[in-house]
Amino acid sequence: MKTFDAIVGDITILANRSDKVEFTQPYAESGLSMIVPETSKESAWMFMKPFTKGMWLATGAILIYTMFIVWFLEHHTNPEFKGPWKNQMGTALWFTFSSLYFAHIGCDGDSFVRNYLQTVLGFKPENIKNVDNEYNYEGEFERASIAAAFLELPYEKVFIGQHCKRYSATTPTYRFGGLGFVFPKGSPLTADVSKAILKLSENGELKKLEEKWFAPSQNCLSNATDNDRAESLSLQNFWGIYIITVTLARYIYHGETVIPGGSPISAPSPDVYERNSSGRESTSPEETPENPQSSAPIEMEAVNIPDFDTRENRN
Repeated sequence: MKTFDAIVGDITILANRSDKVEFTQPYAESGLSMIVPETSKESAWMFMKPFTKGMWLATGAILIYTMFIVWFLEHHTNPEFKGPWKNQMGTALWFTFSSLYFAHIGCDGDSFVRNYLQTVLGFKPENIKNVDNEYNYEGEFERASIAAAFLELPYEKVFIGQHCKRYSATTPTYRFGGLGFVFPKGSPLTADVSKAILKLSENGELKKLEEKWFAPSQNCLSNATDNDRAESLSLQNFWGIYIITVTLARYIYHGETVIPGGSPISAPSPDVYERNSSGRESTSPEETPENPQSSAPIEMEAVNIPDFDTRENRN
């Protein structure tokens, strides 16, 4: 029994829905976009930015390869290389996989998105949290209840337009048939409404409406200008390397380097310098450790010094 003659709203055109009803031409594009909290671009490690990700991966791979070779050569004889490394690696892998596979995501549970996340994207049902409406996503992010949210493209545009400074969105990877109006099978209104939508699209009216209702806020426009200025590096972006440099300098200056099997290297005391300077003999440039020369024997002349009584008798 036909109850409605038409359904007007943000209805996504899907293949399984087309089996039961007729859709008009889409008046807006649709797709699935992921929203995540924005991380601050200010970093003390900004000096690492000149290297590309591929370069850092290559550097890390070389480091891991070198560490493996050293371990392979030393672990049979060196007791320092015999530790519970399996437990440490297992713990690291556990935290990595738990953060990837046990993070919760949010979506509109009343739409087809939840079922799409399970059947197509492979998310587990226990990792998907239903969010009542688009106004509650920000609270879920602040409470750390979800790590990401999946929204249809129109909702994503509205959300990012209001919270562009704190959140960012990916480009829609999974696209659908768009948003359209619904009519019963065989309805004569479907063709007329589709024709009207095509006219609005051709003369640019739909584009104007989209720019009007989905336009970013003034805060987002000012944020874009701030991002352009943030490309310049300041001293705050390098305090990380300053700390490393100062720490190494103090480490070397205070002689904290320890020789295996020995004691820490320390600077000689002032008494040593005094003893060395007092007992040092002047040498000629030729008499260096590289050019040792035999010194001539010291000649001493004996002189008789008369005593006091002898000097009195002579006088």
